[in-house]
Amino acid sequence: MQKYFLAAALVILTLSAQSTIRTLSNNPANLAQFSTMATAINASQSGDTIYVHGSPISYAAWSITDKKLTIIGPGYLPDKTFPYSAVLSFGTVVGDKSSGCKFEGLVFTGGISVLGADSIYILRNYFMQGFIDLSRTFTDVGHQGFVIEGNYFSNISNAITAFYPVNNTIIQNNVFYKGAILGFQNGTNVLINHNLFYGPTNIPTVCFPSCNNLVLSNNIFVRRDAGTGNSNSTFNNNITYLCTQNTPWAMNGNVDVKGNIASQNPQITNQTLIEAGTLGLLLDFTINNGPAKNTGSDGKDMGLLFDSIGFYNWKNSRFSRLPYLFKMNIYNPVIQTGGSITVDIEARKNN
Repeated sequence: MQKYFLAAALVILTLSAQSTIRTLSNNPANLAQFSTMATAINASQSGDTIYVHGSPISYAAWSITDKKLTIIGPGYLPDKTFPYSAVLSFGTVVGDKSSGCKFEGLVFTGGISVLGADSIYILRNYFMQGFIDLSRTFTDVGHQGFVIEGNYFSNISNAITAFYPVNNTIIQNNVFYKGAILGFQNGTNVLINHNLFYGPTNIPTVCFPSCNNLVLSNNIFVRRDAGTGNSNSTFNNNITYLCTQNTPWAMNGNVDVKGNIASQNPQITNQTLIEAGTLGLLLDFTINNGPAKNTGSDGKDMGLLFDSIGFYNWKNSRFSRLPYLFKMNIYNPVIQTGGSITVDIEARKNN
């Protein structure tokens, strides 16, 4: 058994030195400094971090205006005794001074709308019904610098939308169940990398309606079409299977750079469930063998990343990246005055 209590304490001390840490809980059984998103955000200054406790109660609508904040929840499927997630309703991120906001380890039922901010980090969240809207801005110059990574998008027609140019953006290591990426046009350096697109057959199957100039690499498409509505994009080391159009790189002015594989079973561990369009946050998306194994442009498997070290391991996407207290045993709960208490604490890290 490894104990990471000291590491957890060091992380908290480091964060405390850089910003104010605020805690939020709307669960009466779990007290914190604040009980609503609005009051926690209003009390915060740029650079602050808000830890959102898991709760059986959803948090109400919220808005961040001209503040660079970090909002962290426990993950969408935290591994602990009471595995509540932090469920957020619709929220907005407004103003250039909000550039650099981070959202991690949360469940969204209403999504996020970005108005005039750049460089938003959206990491390891579950978009149960909500979506990411990058289409509204105070100017027509567009957005840049987004990182959308390690998320699971489900039960929505459009997972990410953007009707102004988006530049220098990475959408990586996500699962898109049903949801499409809509309206990315005339941007530069938009990388769609190491994602899995799948879902049931009774909904629209187009992944990139009204998009162009994308760079698509190392993705797996099962029953999802990456060519319709997507033009002048470059494809390298992607694989398609059971799609209406199995060669999206050969249509609409798209470019087949290298390494693309058409109409072959990627042999994901839970391939049968994926072909059936099964929604599953804990499905096993690793590659067993076959055409997607070690054939990415980076020498890794196509589809989701499962690096053994570092941040890029889909198995960790259900958690936020903070260490957490996993278990605490008090061996002598009854002590004499002036006596000592013996406590065994186990904490765990999440890369």
